[in-house]
Amino acid sequence: MTNAGKLPSGSISRPQFESGEPVGKVYRLAASKPSYVNLPGPGNSVSEVESPPGSSLLGLEQIALASNPAIQQASAQISSLQGEKLQASLKPNPTFGYSGGEVGNEGRAGQQGVYFGREFESQTKRNLRMCVVDAEIAAATALLQIQEQRVLTDVRQRYYQVLVSQQKVQVLGDFGSQIESSAEIAQKLYEGREVTRIAALQSALQVKNLMIARNQADNELQAAYASLAAVCGMADGLTTDGLSGNPDPEPDVLNGGFTLQRILESSPEITRASLMLDRNQREVARQKGELIRNVDLQSTLNYDNNSDYMISNLQITIPIQVNNRNQGNIRAATARVQAAGNAIDKQVLDLKQRFAQAEREFQNAQFQIAQYRNEILPAAEDVLGLASEGFRAGEASYLELLTAQRSLLDAKLGYLDSLQGFWTAKALLDGNLLQDSLAN
Repeated sequence: MTNAGKLPSGSISRPQFESGEPVGKVYRLAASKPSYVNLPGPGNSVSEVESPPGSSLLGLEQIALASNPAIQQASAQISSLQGEKLQASLKPNPTFGYSGGEVGNEGRAGQQGVYFGREFESQTKRNLRMCVVDAEIAAATALLQIQEQRVLTDVRQRYYQVLVSQQKVQVLGDFGSQIESSAEIAQKLYEGREVTRIAALQSALQVKNLMIARNQADNELQAAYASLAAVCGMADGLTTDGLSGNPDPEPDVLNGGFTLQRILESSPEITRASLMLDRNQREVARQKGELIRNVDLQSTLNYDNNSDYMISNLQITIPIQVNNRNQGNIRAATARVQAAGNAIDKQVLDLKQRFAQAEREFQNAQFQIAQYRNEILPAAEDVLGLASEGFRAGEASYLELLTAQRSLLDAKLGYLDSLQGFWTAKALLDGNLLQDSLAN
């Protein structure tokens, strides 16, 4: 038996088998070079991208904004508040009724008549109520914007998750078919005593491991499609024919950055918290306005059957605010103003914390992608090329060839994982750190 990995004396330099392909071609795998396209990213125009509705990012975003139940729920809340504002603007209804007195006195019908009543409320009180509801509508509108941004972030994250998963399935499929051929060649080399049994078994193990990885990648792709369909509100699911787009970011997108100041200035969460503070301040004014007394007027017109006279009565009721001066509600509303101010401070700190984490993940992904593109993938490609040539020349062992092959596969999968991390973090930062649109 010859030395492991070295071709015996007199063998041709490129051994051929039944497939007719040289051994070197089986192991020679082209590294995926970054393919740049005009990718429809968050906030970018997609006018040049022609794709069926539901397959492009823009189409999916439009479907989600129209169908996501979280957005519909927030819209319904605004409609509800608009109804409350209408109710707050209405004047008290007048009253009308029957009035009877001294019935049966001296055998007569007594006094028979009708009464009219009316509660008079200051327009100021109604205006104060409407001002509070106006602020609630503004806050609900901000909540709708929050939900819309959550939906867009979820769609973008899952869109790129599908794209990356599609490429993982493709990479593992390409490697799988080639490694299966490699395993067959390794077995024939072993039978010809040109490699050791260890090399043959190692090649067979690679096939088994790739089968597991391919099955996992297929399941991840199906799960990514299902998750994307869910955030889009597509009850019938999403076709798995493939989405348009390429997860490789263009240089200007890859090299972009984010600042905390921009997040704080554009955050709809802070906007909503500020509007809630304004709402609670208006509530204080409304509760103080309740001190304006309502006047209850009632007028009665009766016919007295005993005297044949028409008798009228007028009654005016004004409450005397001795015990209840609405002091409890005023105190509670004032406390809610303080709580709303604290909520703004808390929201700012929460955004700072979430930004620090998302920015770290974004920068890590930027660095990893640059390393894979500029160093790791080219190096892994070169190593595999050298190992293939060395094996054909009898200067490298088959195990070295297997290691180089696995290194290139790991580099490609690692690059795809970095792309997934990049788009997940970028979509979150583009979306003002808002996500999880279907969470309670």
